[in-house]
Amino acid sequence: PRAARRARALLRAPRRRRGRGHGQPGPHRRRGARLVYLSGASVAFAITSTAAKLPAGLPTILLDSPHFRSLLHSDHGKNESTPLDTGAVCQSATATILYSSGTTGRVKAVAVPHRSFIARAAGLRALHLKVKSRKADERTLIGAPMFHTMGFFFTLNGLAQGSTTVVMTEAAARAGLRGMLEAARRWEVTEIMAAPPVVLGMTKDGCRLSSLARVICGGAPLPGSVAEQFPRRFPHVDLCMGYGSTEAGGISLMIDREECSRIGSSGRIFHNVVAKIVDIVTGEPLSVGKKGELWVRGPSIMTGYLPHEHRPTAHIALGSLIWL
Repeated sequence: PRAARRARALLRAPRRRRGRGHGQPGPHRRRGARLVYLSGASVAFAITSTAAKLPAGLPTILLDSPHFRSLLHSDHGKNESTPLDTGAVCQSATATILYSSGTTGRVKAVAVPHRSFIARAAGLRALHLKVKSRKADERTLIGAPMFHTMGFFFTLNGLAQGSTTVVMTEAAARAGLRGMLEAARRWEVTEIMAAPPVVLGMTKDGCRLSSLARVICGGAPLPGSVAEQFPRRFPHVDLCMGYGSTEAGGISLMIDREECSRIGSSGRIFHNVVAKIVDIVTGEPLSVGKKGELWVRGPSIMTGYLPHEHRPTAHIALGSLIWL
């Protein structure tokens, strides 16, 4: 199909911290070559300071070059061009390729289909209509990096919902937590997407965020002591814990104040997701309170790891349904 022949792009962001997260572009060209191999990228978007880390021979577009910047300026219709033939795109076609550690082993390339983003955006839309405490003029600050599945999705979700999304500038990102909180104060954000270290930092910072209504936290477990400190520091803010993965998308999320008061919980099962706990040996479903392995299914599930010969063995086909 025509969609399968489209060029795949590798986004390369500047490295701002010494620590390296899975999927975050590393400093060595060999690592970059592996990311290109996994995704099959035929073109890369980079900036001057990171272009040298890409493998030789890969066509690269420099986002900070004068030529590229000139393309961003509109000619106000003076030079009309023929519309591009985009072709048909089905929901099962790959929309993005995100990198994940998969909890074990080397970095993996996760093929995420269009239906995954559609299902997640539709679920959040239904949630916003259901929760009466949400306002029409809400502003969301993306505190997670773009290469992280949470930061990437919630940025797209802002476009899908037509809501106001505040994205960190490079200068604000260099300032760390202080830069993020200053951006939240300046733009009077009502919602922040953050990882546990950010939530911990907020409990120790003396910032005043009078407009903030909720913080959605995910990406790693939040220590119980931090979850207990947060409402004392921000009594007017709901700390909404969520759980998900690059491979499965959002799995659970807290949606109201009563749920947010339950320390150790990650909320209720998300829209369009089916989940069960099974015995790790037999695969049989377990009852309430039993420990086992979490299996999920739904339209937000990935189509597999790339290259396709490395598809996960955890996929178990049940007719036309897939458990991950």
